[in-house]
Amino acid sequence: AVEDFAPQRLAVTVTGQEATPVAAGQSRNLDIIARFLYGAPGSGLQAEGEARLRIDPNPFPAFEDYKWGDQREPFQETFVDLGRTVTDGEGRAVITLPPQASDSAQPLLAATTVSVFEPGGRPVRESLDLKIRPRSTYLGVKVAQAEAARGGDPTVSLDLIAVDPTGRRIAAPGVTWRLVSENWDYDWFQQDGRWQWRRTSRDALVDQGSVNIAAGDPARLSRRLGWGDYRIELTGPDGAASVIRF
Repeated sequence: AVEDFAPQRLAVTVTGQEATPVAAGQSRNLDIIARFLYGAPGSGLQAEGEARLRIDPNPFPAFEDYKWGDQREPFQETFVDLGRTVTDGEGRAVITLPPQASDSAQPLLAATTVSVFEPGGRPVRESLDLKIRPRSTYLGVKVAQAEAARGGDPTVSLDLIAVDPTGRRIAAPGVTWRLVSENWDYDWFQQDGRWQWRRTSRDALVDQGSVNIAAGDPARLSRRLGWGDYRIELTGPDGAASVIRF
């Protein structure tokens, strides 16, 4: 490949106010600066961008032990073409990320990649991650299990918090919750001479209620639960929702 022998000629930088999350209905400009390594601006060069929209694996770093979003319906990664442009006389250009996923309750991440092409056609790529926060409130759950007494079921504690798109703790009054037990049945069947299996789930409501989440200490729900699969369903103000399995 040519790049194994020809040294890179361009330096490319991309900025997009990455410290500020992109809210619902907002677009975000990516500012590109290209310059040749010998000092001249990279003017008149082709530039293009793309993004992959996916779930943010660590949306709020201050609360790493908490889980967010709807785990029953994982967000499908989406490819977004950001279009093409040409750098001006100072080596600058702008590519825009359009509004994304306004109806998703998941904290999302747009992994953007901008390519600027050298005169010979070789791309120089730079990446930038943008946090996408289409909702004004996000509900987090931290699950903790205590040691079980001899012959008894352990106590499971669920700490509930609410944050705004920037990750700042806020109050969320009137959050409704449902604690559901997921019971799985496994069925074996024969098809085309081969044994296969499928599983089906039967939900059983364990408890439900409402809680006021404050901006201070987390709200806590504690229950003795036997072995098995469970989920906690939260519905709050402004369309906030989380469904967490444990």
